[in-house]
Amino acid sequence: MQSRTGANGNCLEASLASILELSLAAVPDLGTNAQWLSRLAEFLATRGLYYVLIEPLDPEEQHVLTPMFACGDVYHIIEGISPRGGPHACVGCNGELVHDPHPGGNGLSRVEGFGFIGVRL
Repeated sequence: MQSRTGANGNCLEASLASILELSLAAVPDLGTNAQWLSRLAEFLATRGLYYVLIEPLDPEEQHVLTPMFACGDVYHIIEGISPRGGPHACVGCNGELVHDPHPGGNGLSRVEGFGFIGVRL
């Protein structure tokens, strides 16, 4: 579960910790400004991982999701807008929300992207 809510919340960090089976303390604060994505890339690179964001409503990217989700359980981040109105991140599996790290547990009112963690070979 996330330890901070609101504008300075750490829902993305909590979702990453869940997927990577880490403690929340093991995931650095990614911040809320435009630098969060580069901080995320740096954190994942230290573990031989990377992050790919797919917009599920984009027809050019939609075709990637169906075969990916047919491979078995694929856990990922679901990015979007919370019912409280701000940006929010949750854990998904095969396109369905499976864990909301917010104490209210209300999920997302709008999905804007699926974030996948890949392994560098």
